[in-house]
Amino acid sequence: YTNPCARGLVESAIFDLFDEGLGKVKREREGEFPTFQVNRGILPADQRKRGNTVFSQAFEKVGKLPDKYPLLSAAAKGVGLMFWEIKFEGEGGVDYGGLFRDSLREICAELQCHGALQLLVPCPNNKYAVALNQDKWILNPARNSERNLAEYAFIGRILGASIHTKSSIELDLAPHVWKQLLGQAPTLEDILA
Repeated sequence: YTNPCARGLVESAIFDLFDEGLGKVKREREGEFPTFQVNRGILPADQRKRGNTVFSQAFEKVGKLPDKYPLLSAAAKGVGLMFWEIKFEGEGGVDYGGLFRDSLREICAELQCHGALQLLVPCPNNKYAVALNQDKWILNPARNSERNLAEYAFIGRILGASIHTKSSIELDLAPHVWKQLLGQAPTLEDILA
């Protein structure tokens, strides 16, 4: 979008969906707990086709059904909390919380690469190799289809899941993106950085 007003409207809608996704996250397990299997294959995150990403597979299993699977936290069989139980096809392991956290790491890697998803793009400072935060990511305003908007809401739910389960999440968003997610107005300094 070259028009700043249009870009602002799209970004505003995307942030609203993030907030909606975060709002659907509940702290207590009250309903069906999702258990599913994904195939991450042998390719690194940036070489996977869209449908083969862990993000897309998780979205198909639980992300498209926020009312059925509102990401209700449950005590893991091991230590801590998790919002889904996952098995990686062709790999050993029982999810005692570690595979759940591994799935979050995979999803973050897929979101922050030049691969098939393209829901996040490098901030402009990266493109021009100037100023701060060249390693940060922003929302891609060109991804505004109905499916993309549902995927942004799912990212919001994943952020909420990481917060509620105290699982660190490796999502390097630009400062102005974090501020908007927190309901704070970004400053000119945030945007320029």
